[in-house]
Amino acid sequence: MKCNGKLNPQSASIPHYLLSQGLFFPFSIKKKEIVNIVATYHDITKLKQAEAELTKHRDHLEKLVEQRTAELQQEIAERKQVEESLRKNEEKFSKAFHCIPIICGISEIDTGKYMEVNQAFYNKLELISVDIVEKCHTIA
Repeated sequence: MKCNGKLNPQSASIPHYLLSQGLFFPFSIKKKEIVNIVATYHDITKLKQAEAELTKHRDHLEKLVEQRTAELQQEIAERKQVEESLRKNEEKFSKAFHCIPIICGISEIDTGKYMEVNQAFYNKLELISVDIVEKCHTIA
C-alpha cells in the first residue's frame, strides 16, 4: 500500500484492496488541464479477507456434503442388497415351510398360539386355515 507515494513496508506482504468512490474533484486548474485531483478511497481489505474466508469455509462444507452423500449412497446400496438377500431367504424359508411333508407350525413363545401352519398340518388334522388360526391357541 502506498502512503504519500511511498510503499508502506509493514503491509508490503499483505494484499490490500482499495475501493474508489469515483469522486474526483479538480484541485487546481491551469491552462484547462487538471493539475491535481482529490479522490476518495476506502480500504476494503478486511472485507475481501472475510469473503476469502467464507469461500474457503463454503468449499470445505461442499466437500463434506459430497463425502456424506457418497457415504449415504453406499449405505443405501448396502441396505438394498441386504433387503434383497433377506427377501430371497424369506422366500426360500416359506417354500420349504409350506412344502415339507411333516406337520410344522410357527407359534408364539408366550401364549403357544400358532401364527402359521403348513399344508401338512391342514392335511393331517383336516382343518381349514381359519379354524386352525382361531383354534390353535387351545392346542398348545
